[in-house]
Amino acid sequence: MSVISYPRILLDGIAYQDQYHYGVYRVWNSLLLEWKRTGFARYVKVLDRENSFPDLAGVNRVKMRRWNSKERSLDQLRLRRAGQKHGADVFVSTWISQSLGISSAFLHHDFIPERMGLSSKDDSQRAKAACIRQASAHLCVSENTARDLRHYFPEIPADRIRVAYLGVDPHFFPRKAAAIQGFRRRHGIQKPYFLIVGERIGLCGAPAGVRGYKNTKLFFEAYRHWEPRDRHHIVLVGRTPPEPELVGNLDPSCLRWLPELTEEDMALAYSGAVALPYPSKYEGFGLPVLEAMACGCPVIATHLASLPEVGGNAPLYVHSDSQSEMKTAMDAALVSGERKIRIGRGLIQAKKFSWETFGRIAAETFSSAAGQVPRMSSLEVADVAVRASYERMRTLVRITKRRFRTTK
Repeated sequence: MSVISYPRILLDGIAYQDQYHYGVYRVWNSLLLEWKRTGFARYVKVLDRENSFPDLAGVNRVKMRRWNSKERSLDQLRLRRAGQKHGADVFVSTWISQSLGISSAFLHHDFIPERMGLSSKDDSQRAKAACIRQASAHLCVSENTARDLRHYFPEIPADRIRVAYLGVDPHFFPRKAAAIQGFRRRHGIQKPYFLIVGERIGLCGAPAGVRGYKNTKLFFEAYRHWEPRDRHHIVLVGRTPPEPELVGNLDPSCLRWLPELTEEDMALAYSGAVALPYPSKYEGFGLPVLEAMACGCPVIATHLASLPEVGGNAPLYVHSDSQSEMKTAMDAALVSGERKIRIGRGLIQAKKFSWETFGRIAAETFSSAAGQVPRMSSLEVADVAVRASYERMRTLVRITKRRFRTTK
């Protein structure tokens, strides 16, 4: 019996050091747990940036200095040393870090900044572009994301791009009425409710013309003019407090903000909701749509980007700028017959997505990058070394100034 030998993968856990990337590292958590189940995790080592990586049993991790945007070149050299020390064949970043002298692969979640018009001169955008151009293998979470990759980076050969849909975790399934009632009592939800999950605006730190792709504003505007609004609550799940620009002059008693829920409570929140409004103008995938369908929650979505790929024929689709269509969909979610149809379709659609499939394709794609080390001229290597020396000098100056101020 032949034994399959896989290349050794060094995974940079950079996304875990910043809570902003919550959705990204949720995907990586599920992927790593799937790799643990299949045994592929034995070929993977995770660089734990300043103890930010969670304690996932069966996943090997090694200590790594915290990533600093002011020390990009230094970080490249540190990652190169880490790759040599651990005998890595392939480097994969969970965000936008970049190594030298080692093959790399890239997991593409979305092209939201590019599609929304964020300047290509932005530091993070330049770093992301450099990582993409260096990678020898590319995995996209939807056909929509793959189309965007080919659009923005037409130089990447088509045979180096693969698509694999994300999965849905097994704890997302319809809960019974008694458990849902217990959840509602614990969180003070007395009325039927619409559920809003995750970021509600999108690219909040970006210029005014760029932010707002999540388009949740459409739901709130429709809700204000929806006749049965006084008989319903809005439950917001996410770490960001309710934004004044969304909730405005709404009666505070109609809102319930739940900053963080356990996995069990999240499944109960989906299972008990009237619907999940998700009128986004762009998504790389749209994981809350999949999770809601798996829990028997009707979804209200747009036909844009990846959402039809994930939702299939299950959601109540609306135009991204139509309050009237949103109100019609909200009404439909209350009609017993229509509701039953949407729930049934959603449960069938959700079964098409699995972490088992995603984990297998991810392992194959990342492994395929082995041996395809990008060539760098001696001048390019020297340039990185010079920039790293400059960054080191600036860091020493900052530390010296800080110490001087504290001793005065």
